[in-house]
Amino acid sequence: MSRKRKALSFKEKLDILKKVDEDPRRKRIDIVKELGLAPSTLSTILGQRHEITRNVQRFSANVKEAKRAHYVKVEEALLTWFREVTAAGVNVDGQLLREKGSDIALSLGINLLDALHFIATAWDRVTPTTIANCFGKCGVLESAATASPESEDNIEEWEQLGLDCSADDFATCGLRTIDEIVNEAAPSHPEMASSDDDDDCSSSEQPPSTAEIMHALDIMRRSVASERVRESTSAQFFTFQASLMVDLAKKKVQKDIRYFFSRK
Repeated sequence: MSRKRKALSFKEKLDILKKVDEDPRRKRIDIVKELGLAPSTLSTILGQRHEITRNVQRFSANVKEAKRAHYVKVEEALLTWFREVTAAGVNVDGQLLREKGSDIALSLGINLLDALHFIATAWDRVTPTTIANCFGKCGVLESAATASPESEDNIEEWEQLGLDCSADDFATCGLRTIDEIVNEAAPSHPEMASSDDDDDCSSSEQPPSTAEIMHALDIMRRSVASERVRESTSAQFFTFQASLMVDLAKKKVQKDIRYFFSRK
């Protein structure tokens, strides 16, 4: 009578590998009898040692089978892009994932309709619990402060405000160029740093948001990828980009609504 095969999880396979590594001189037939395995099963696990270790890192240790994607290259490219933008603090939703996935699919020569259906199906399978766990692991926690009940606006107080101001009373400044953003982030010479002689408009400008920085980097990255620059310039850009990503990750601070109404 044939023995019923049992599907082993990656954790169980790792335990078997550890058992073999404890005493390499021990006969495999003895290990098979102790663990209740077939000799062919042990040989298969030993032959897949590196693949098992890699799958444990990619999936959960309790998973019994590695799930293969229909479009591996699309998923790998999309996952790489997702990790980069989320590490920089950019919010990503399902619509943005679909658009980026379709762009990657077109670049790889994959049918657009198939790619859209694939990405939509993958995103729909993500549960709210999974999203909450991901935010918890990256340090974004739910605020412990309870929200105060909303109070109705006092119309009489609004009527006491003066209406003698116009748009001309507000100072405005133009948007900075990409070169200005890069020069401020990494000045290469002391004379390039901001001095006390800057005008009032420049000194009052707020630093660019992470989303603006990521958008500027994306434009420069596409320019570098177009092969219109030298290899040395390309290497310097990617070195600067990696250094900037590290600095942005260190300075990330989660703010609540009280920050925007506090006295400066």
